[in-house]
Amino acid sequence: MTEIVTCREEIIEGQLKFFETPVPNTKRPARLFRLPATHEIRISNPVAKKDIRKGNGQFIIYLTAFMFGARIQFHDWRFDGKVPVRKNTDFFTYHTDIEHVIGNAYEVWLQCSDQYRKFLINLLYMQQKIQSYEWDWERFFISYMVLDGCYKFFHEKYGIKKCSHRKRIEKMLSYCDMKFDKNRVSRIVELRNDLFHESLWNNEQPGEGCGHQQELDIFRINCRLILAMFGYRGEYIESPWWIGGPFVFNS
Repeated sequence: MTEIVTCREEIIEGQLKFFETPVPNTKRPARLFRLPATHEIRISNPVAKKDIRKGNGQFIIYLTAFMFGARIQFHDWRFDGKVPVRKNTDFFTYHTDIEHVIGNAYEVWLQCSDQYRKFLINLLYMQQKIQSYEWDWERFFISYMVLDGCYKFFHEKYGIKKCSHRKRIEKMLSYCDMKFDKNRVSRIVELRNDLFHESLWNNEQPGEGCGHQQELDIFRINCRLILAMFGYRGEYIESPWWIGGPFVFNS
């Protein structure tokens, strides 16, 4: 819990003292908090030698969070907002496959420039933070940020041609051997344009309109795109993203 307090200073016996007085009716659940540490990361020859939490460690824990469908943070860093306790991805995988993905993706990350390393870290972080947002329009907004980040990666690293938002999803799905549903993709783009340019959510005020299916669709698309960014294809990537699953992912 947190509480707003007023502070005052007073000099007592030649020393400056600080006093805090709670403000009535301001106690509320904390928005920033820590959770107990459960694991330890050890990295040989880290890129950020002074603090692995600013590089290698960040990428590994956020990638691990993505694979387990959870939110993970360093022991002395805070979480902001709620932390879902249920798995929030639509795929199931075995620990051996998770180890393979982490090892393979880590090698891809090491080969990137410093700027792209930071970009991939932020992409994974935001993907797993999406389910901490309360409203469907908020989750959609952040999911589209991640989707746009995936497009940037595919465009600059894999040569997907520059195109409009309406074509970006189709181009990425085709490149990654993913299923394409024209009507569903068109609906995602329509909601995006209205929300970003007119502050409309399904032709209503954000918080009143409903786009729950679309925010789920785009979240599941991102799950597949992120794995495809690291070179993976196969049954899960090709599975219909508009169905909840869970699907089995094999590396």
